[in-house]
Amino acid sequence: MRVAWQEVLLILLVVGFAIGFSFRAGFVRGRQPRRVEKEQRMSPFTPLLAHQYINLITHRKSGELVATPVWFVHDQQRLYVMSGRNAGKVKRIRNNAQIFIEPCDARGTTLGDRMAAQAHVLDAVDHARVNQLLNKKYGMMKRIFDLMALFNGGIKSRDFIEITYTT
Repeated sequence: MRVAWQEVLLILLVVGFAIGFSFRAGFVRGRQPRRVEKEQRMSPFTPLLAHQYINLITHRKSGELVATPVWFVHDQQRLYVMSGRNAGKVKRIRNNAQIFIEPCDARGTTLGDRMAAQAHVLDAVDHARVNQLLNKKYGMMKRIFDLMALFNGGIKSRDFIEITYTT
């Protein structure tokens, strides 16, 4: 019996959503909050570290703000975000590096204060390191996401964005 890759993908999606629902509903005990390292306590991004998502708020050429909830990871006083190479947020960052970030939930509902930052798209040399950091933070859900991207070609067309704090 031969199983199509679409069926495998559907099964993985169902399992992923079931795991996510179980954690939210309290059926499975989630990970304990990570101990915040000294370097992270001194970071301007400290208020964001307890959250799973941030709103990446970019500027259109017209000046209109566009908020996109994204996964992020913190490393060495910087935040890193993964995106598709042709995504609107990447194009907007290339046009205007001045952004805002704020903690949010998966739907983009704001959960904290907005802060100004600057972003730029990383060179391919740093992609593996940042991808490894995201894998460590998001675990199984990130790996399921990567598996889906493997089937639709998204793995090869990724960019990573580095975010630095501005005053």
